[in-house]
Amino acid sequence: QQILAEHVAASSGGDLTTQYAAVIVPYRGSSPVRSARLLVNDPASGVVAVEVRFESRTDIVISAPDPVSRQYGPVTAAGAFAFVSLDGQGRAARGYLLNGTSLRCGELEISLPEAATTLPVRSVSHRTIHLAAPAPEGLAAPGTYLLAQGPARHYQDTQTPYPMTGFEVESRSAEAITVRDYPPFECAEITLLNSSWVER
Repeated sequence: QQILAEHVAASSGGDLTTQYAAVIVPYRGSSPVRSARLLVNDPASGVVAVEVRFESRTDIVISAPDPVSRQYGPVTAAGAFAFVSLDGQGRAARGYLLNGTSLRCGELEISLPEAATTLPVRSVSHRTIHLAAPAPEGLAAPGTYLLAQGPARHYQDTQTPYPMTGFEVESRSAEAITVRDYPPFECAEITLLNSSWVER
């Protein structure tokens, strides 16, 4: 199932903005998805939230470009990505927050001291990032994510912004973080995307 939300620029001119959310669920036989609908679609801010109903639960998936606190149906979240699963009685059973500071739905609550943590980099060797300062205890656990800058790009006489690439953490020590899959470029710093998962 795919939900496509499009905002068409006025005939007088302006930017064309398209936002879409694709609901992908693996299954055999008939689809377990009963319905999918947009809770929020704001092209101006880039915020999208989708509600997906199954037979025994309802999932709410939220994507935002910044960790500003907003209301999404029964969920209040301040984060770039959030997920809440409601049981058949509408009670929040589990939740996840990434690059944010708070998530609330009924009695379920996540609170983080900061959305992200920036650390200086000494060097990069293949998939290992050597830090110029120790990583705080409890951050950069395996399975969490970080952002690192790519190389500067030039077009004619203009330097474009450094592209940011996301990496999953494979392992860490106090002064080094190894990422999965592919190596990052040399960079001056990385940004750890703080996250938390809770179940009730």
